[in-house]
Amino acid sequence: MVAALITLSGSMWDLIGFWNQTLPKLPNGGTWSQDLLWLELVTQCIDTNLMLNYSMSAVGIQGPVYSMDLNLTDYGGFVNLTYNISVPNRGGQHIDLVHHAYAGAVLGNEYTMQALNITRHSSFVGASYPVGNSSNYDRVGWDGSAVGVVNSLPVSYLNLTVHPGGETLCQGYDIGDIADGTNVNVECAIFLGPPQRTDNGNPQDYGLGSRWSQKIHSCASTTRASIQTVKFSTNSTTDLQSLHITRTLSGPNVLWATEKTNFTITKFDVFWGRVDDGAFVAESIGVPSLCYK
Repeated sequence: MVAALITLSGSMWDLIGFWNQTLPKLPNGGTWSQDLLWLELVTQCIDTNLMLNYSMSAVGIQGPVYSMDLNLTDYGGFVNLTYNISVPNRGGQHIDLVHHAYAGAVLGNEYTMQALNITRHSSFVGASYPVGNSSNYDRVGWDGSAVGVVNSLPVSYLNLTVHPGGETLCQGYDIGDIADGTNVNVECAIFLGPPQRTDNGNPQDYGLGSRWSQKIHSCASTTRASIQTVKFSTNSTTDLQSLHITRTLSGPNVLWATEKTNFTITKFDVFWGRVDDGAFVAESIGVPSLCYK
């Protein structure tokens, strides 16, 4: 990944953002700008205060390395789990992704406790719980052809999608809600952090006996739209390498709106976008509050 705004084969890229761009025919180069609709992923993650710990203890027939002693360690995620959880605010365009991720962390930890049959009072900081055994299905496997690629992980109960009620609370909406600007698409999931070697060995060596740990995070994501002014300048029309690009949020306020319907989220995809101030009088258009950006 390149942390810069670049051009590539007629497109403009900024990490995961891109737009097809054609250079104007300017014999001596020049400078110009355009206002573009920009879509970008926004994510917030919360540490669940749980961690997977294991060692590489067996080698498979085809080469992968396996762990037979997978343990889930409590660093406060169980013993200090809150008794109360507040539902994320459904305030339309005012999205608190940290709150969504926190709700996912609390619910995910609670479901994990149920799956492992443990309670707050029975756990303590540093307590470890085995989550695998010697069977072929309860182990962690790394593909020998791609170091760091997990083949299997026997902790499906960490996934919020296994518990529809938990996923709904974290997202802030369900399939029966109306498709409009007040129900924003927030997706929640539980993620494992990158493996960290804990025995001071080579972090690129997944050899037998090596010990590892991975933090567990709850994340909430959505897509944010904005109008951004992209400025181009070049001293040549034949060499993309000489093209310089910058982008900033557009100066004028922009009014956004969504199509007003009575259909549920699962049955209808609403039209949305930038509108004129006159949209306030259109009955078929819903204008979320404070959506000038």
